[in-house]
Amino acid sequence: MDLALVDAADPDRDDDHFPGVGVVDLIRKRRSSEQTLVIVVTGHFFDDAVRRRMREAGADFFLPPGQPAEEGATLRCHPSSRQGPRRGSGCVRP
Repeated sequence: MDLALVDAADPDRDDDHFPGVGVVDLIRKRRSSEQTLVIVVTGHFFDDAVRRRMREAGADFFLPPGQPAEEGATLRCHPSSRQGPRRGSGCVRP
């Protein structure tokens, strides 16, 4: 299984402040969740519109900023556990 960490936002873009949605959409057109686990990292963690767009694009999990820098943070969103991340991991479904 592959892992894709996607940054949701780019405030410098004028046409779309959340180009990560398009990235997730392209990944999902080519790869299933079983083939590639998509984890979105964003400072807009609590923005319901961004979460909805990422959910519709097919993202598997959300992480608040800073989480991936912690040792093993992405492993807590373990792909063998499709029912959800481990408690306290910081990793949530979009």
